[in-house]
Amino acid sequence: MRRFAAKVILGAGACIGVSLVAVHAEDKFPGKDIDVVLHAGVGGGTDIALRSVIPGFGEALGQRVNVLPKPGGNGVVSLKYMAEQPADGYTLMTLTASHFAAMAAGKSSWQFSDITCVGRLTDDVEFLMAKKGKYASAKELVADITSRPIKIGGAQIGGTDHIAVASLARKMPEGFKYTYVPFKAAPEIGAALVKGDVDVGTINYSEAQSMIDSGLIVPMLALSKERQAAQPDVPTSYELGIEAAFSSLRAIAMSSKVPQDRQKVLSEALVKGMQSDTYQNYLKGNGLDANTTADQEKCNAQLKGIYDDTAAALKEIGFDN
Repeated sequence: MRRFAAKVILGAGACIGVSLVAVHAEDKFPGKDIDVVLHAGVGGGTDIALRSVIPGFGEALGQRVNVLPKPGGNGVVSLKYMAEQPADGYTLMTLTASHFAAMAAGKSSWQFSDITCVGRLTDDVEFLMAKKGKYASAKELVADITSRPIKIGGAQIGGTDHIAVASLARKMPEGFKYTYVPFKAAPEIGAALVKGDVDVGTINYSEAQSMIDSGLIVPMLALSKERQAAQPDVPTSYELGIEAAFSSLRAIAMSSKVPQDRQKVLSEALVKGMQSDTYQNYLKGNGLDANTTADQEKCNAQLKGIYDDTAAALKEIGFDN
């Protein structure tokens, strides 16, 4: 009887042990696929950056990471979708200045305090570009655009490029008058510059690289504090006394209500993903160095400034609420 009882007790203990292991496994995060909501069009800069980091990100997490397209309204559709999802860390989103514009304009139920970074994928500086030979220097470009009304090309109305132009105009001592001409993609802006349909264009280097390499257009002024490694000979706005810096931040974000332990897992995994050979090759291929990426802390430190600049620029162009 004693031997039998001992066997029963040991058997029960083994069952309890298995049960505890099973529960522990179920509690491990992440325990299923992660979705990243993509607000931008397929084949665009944000889409390519996201798809380049996903393999390393998923490997670090030990789970599949899916792209979930939710385009529309300059980020409004993706923000609405995110607001409807549980804050469990299984649904993330791509984040750009377009989302801040939607928030500042009162078009989103999600507000600035509702988001936190997972990490920054790129910090792609905006350049003022022109047809090759149109201007001899950045100073000549600035002298021209402050002396007469000009046409300046960029992406959609109220988007990142438009906000960058409005921020520049607001911070230039002389100011300048312009008509903003929207285009669907960077190649269209470049073509308009070559044809003379617009005087200046605002484009990221990564999106204009092929047109620059072909000698059709040239970057004249970097809207940044420091010169860019991809174009070290191009002066910055700060060098010309214009305290305007603007870039296309592309980040992955999540609800600020996601539990801290899960935030840490996601952020550390994304950092590993951004260090992968696949993602580093993507950066090099687009003229971006490793400093363009950032962890959760550095990314969050940058967001408030972008949001404030975006809100102020929206007032300039009449898009505030």
